[in-house]
Amino acid sequence: MSNKMTIKDLLLYSPYDNNRRSMSFKDISFNSIRITPDIYNDESKNLSQALDTDSNFEKQFLIISGYSGNGKTTFIYWFKERYCNNTQNDNKELWMDIINLIEEGHGIKNDFSLLQKAIIFKYRNKVVNIETLNFIKENQHVFIDYFVLGNFDKIINLSSDDNYHFRKSHDLLICLSFEELLILFLLDNILGFKNTKFSNIKSFTFCFDNLDELRFEYITPKMWSAILDISSKMTNIIQNTDLGFDYLKKIKFILIFREANIACGVAQLEDRLSPSTRDKRFIYTTEVKSIIRKRLDLITWPLDENDQLLKKFIEIIIDDKIFDDIILPLFNYDYRKVVEAILNFVQPEYIDSKEYRLFSISIEDYQKIPLKYKYLTRGIIINLFIRYFAIENYLSKLAPIREDLSLIQSHCNKTRLMLTVFSNLSFPQGFPINKKELAEIKPNPFSILQAFDNCKSFVDINEFISRLQALIDLDKSSWAHLITVYGKEPKRQANSYFFDFTEELELLKKYFENNMLNIDDSNHLNKITISLNASSYIYLRHILPHFEYISSYKTRYNGITWYSYKPLIQLTGITFETDDQNGPKIPFWEFEVKIKSVYEIVKAYKNHNNNYLESNYKELLPSSTIANYKQLYCESNFVFKGEYESVNSSTSSRHFSFYSTRIITTHIRYLDNFRHYITHEGYEIIEKKIKDMPELKRNLKINDKTSLNNFLLEYIDKYLKLLDLIKDPTILKVKLKLTESLQKVKTNFDLTVSVDEYDLINQS
Repeated sequence: MSNKMTIKDLLLYSPYDNNRRSMSFKDISFNSIRITPDIYNDESKNLSQALDTDSNFEKQFLIISGYSGNGKTTFIYWFKERYCNNTQNDNKELWMDIINLIEEGHGIKNDFSLLQKAIIFKYRNKVVNIETLNFIKENQHVFIDYFVLGNFDKIINLSSDDNYHFRKSHDLLICLSFEELLILFLLDNILGFKNTKFSNIKSFTFCFDNLDELRFEYITPKMWSAILDISSKMTNIIQNTDLGFDYLKKIKFILIFREANIACGVAQLEDRLSPSTRDKRFIYTTEVKSIIRKRLDLITWPLDENDQLLKKFIEIIIDDKIFDDIILPLFNYDYRKVVEAILNFVQPEYIDSKEYRLFSISIEDYQKIPLKYKYLTRGIIINLFIRYFAIENYLSKLAPIREDLSLIQSHCNKTRLMLTVFSNLSFPQGFPINKKELAEIKPNPFSILQAFDNCKSFVDINEFISRLQALIDLDKSSWAHLITVYGKEPKRQANSYFFDFTEELELLKKYFENNMLNIDDSNHLNKITISLNASSYIYLRHILPHFEYISSYKTRYNGITWYSYKPLIQLTGITFETDDQNGPKIPFWEFEVKIKSVYEIVKAYKNHNNNYLESNYKELLPSSTIANYKQLYCESNFVFKGEYESVNSSTSSRHFSFYSTRIITTHIRYLDNFRHYITHEGYEIIEKKIKDMPELKRNLKINDKTSLNNFLLEYIDKYLKLLDLIKDPTILKVKLKLTESLQKVKTNFDLTVSVDEYDLINQS
């Protein structure tokens, strides 16, 4: 094994992608590091049945779609190796050829020429069979309509023994269009299938993998029409020659797309596709931890300092439950995107000759943190991902940083509110606690008409469309796809892609402003559908309410690099601030300043959201229901419905509450975990700094355990007072328990201010 190979090479390696296949891997068999998820076996049974001509499955085209990086390519190669006969001595009943646009079309601009290059690549070691050329020559009256005149003449000329050789064969291929190439390629293979070695094969499958390498404008009805037309032409060719091959029954096509692309690609072609196509949404693999671990196990060569740090950090993070529960679904289970993010955490960045790392705590210090402070260690990880998203500009459209946080505002982040509505439309029964179900459950799609109908009370049509566009960024990674839009073709502007909803905007105006919409317009709006992605659920459930989200993103000042922001547990330094605008600078603990600033933002959020609820939702209700408006609001689609826990076959317990409530209860738990840590195991850090700076001790308000405890309990009490002002009817029991718990802690600092997880899920 080469010493030049790095952990990055190993983690990102793919034998099916030229960009991710290091030369250092020339001696490695992919089978030695490939993980076979259990779900592959289930999916292989479904696919085998679909390809078996003895079954009642009559579709010629199978579409496999799924989130980016979910193992679609690995699955199809594994299936081919295990179930398909592509050798003379194998007695399996299925045959498959995979045309991989990444592997075989590498280096070509991503339009139809990419498809052409991929097919030509299949001919790299052979010429077009002379039997195929002679067959076309013998049936000129059939084929003359399927090739342009100049290309047809070249085929006839090449069929002569004197002219038939490798170079001219490839010269011909380069001249052919994609449609002509595919006809020639299929015909070449079909004539070969008539050989006796294939007599036991039930079906022959051509799989086009990584079709996403085509630009969006090519994954359109034009592409689908070309493929369907070629299939129709092949049927006519066989019917009008003596080929004697059951093309419709024997030939199958598998087309593999990312979810976002297939959603766009079938726009306006459903009627023609549906008789011959099955769309199978690939079940996401949740074996990422095993994939990473198996690859790390192969590392035997000496590692440099950065690789050692990376290896240790990865081993720590994948052992934490947060990896399965939050990180993987946050990235829509995209294995490589998760790995790329983790690589960014530990690799150094140099700004003005100064070295920065997102992960700034030492591995040794991280590992010393006791397990009972899991919320703090997870906060370190969440803080990393939030800053990574900020650096990559993933958050700017969703939640721009607001300067004006005056308490009298009536404000709500309408993008968040829309996403909450979409969450409840996609999962009307809530999300399952079982993480395997969360990974595999298919969200309900809903129409753009239904989407706006549920949002029209808080956003006008123009704003709805602009915010809808912010929820999916077609130019960025899979994480930026918080939603998937089906049935709508994206447009290209320079090197960027976007959804142009101009037509839909006008139709929505006609419907909701003038109540004017004919059947065709109504059908159009209902055909454009939306569904929630896993990343949205995690963003709403775990990221937005977290203390570190506000701490590491919303408190940013201009000119300060994202690398300078640390998680709460690391804010144990001294900073100098003014108590008022004109006063002298005095010393404060970094955590002290951060907790104060985060609290002020939370207080503003509480006021903004409460004012918004009063001025918008309450005012729209009939007078007979106003007295109960908060309970009605909780039951509406405007409030995020979290996990559900089945109690019996007919009922389930739901976790839901106001957005402000979720923030406050999450912050209370986090601050109390920090309080317990910093006054126990972590106090030696504080104690040492006080001893090392005796001249500062008399100026520090927090200079011993009692004052430290009192400060943190004061802010927990402030949060509880905010909670009381919200008057959220779903958390009466929780609020009472938290208040009782706080009073006990004030007389015994060793206790914790907390409630059971069960109480948080069953709040009312």
